[in-house]
Amino acid sequence: MRIDSSLYATPSPETCGDTKDCTVRALRVAFAVPYDEAREVLERNGRVRGRGATGHIVREALAQMGGERHAEVPTVLRWNSGLEREMTLAQFTKRYGFGRYVVECRRHLITVIDGVVHDWPRSGTGPRSRVRYAWRVWGVPDQSNTASSSV
Repeated sequence: MRIDSSLYATPSPETCGDTKDCTVRALRVAFAVPYDEAREVLERNGRVRGRGATGHIVREALAQMGGERHAEVPTVLRWNSGLEREMTLAQFTKRYGFGRYVVECRRHLITVIDGVVHDWPRSGTGPRSRVRYAWRVWGVPDQSNTASSSV
């Protein structure tokens, strides 16, 4: 599993006045929009600066930013014995190795693009982290050349 933090570059929390902004960063990277635009959408749906965002805030923001261009994907593995368990992040990146996803791992939001995890360094999210929810996002232009210009 590969982790890349280059697309998570944003102004420091001191200059933008925001902390606990993993939801902002995840939506910014997933939809290839400027940081301020992602933050404004989340704030319109109830996020308060310096605090995280709850699940319903994230779902509402996804609906506004993605419209019909997002869908929740299954994140539970089922065995013949009837046992069910949430996927690990490593299992998720193998199963969903193509496309853009906004992924929730235990109260932390990240982006997975073509099997690569986009997150900031030292977030605590690793291959064994359990994936609680995930949404596929499509119709987003490639941002490899625009990552620094949207900061």
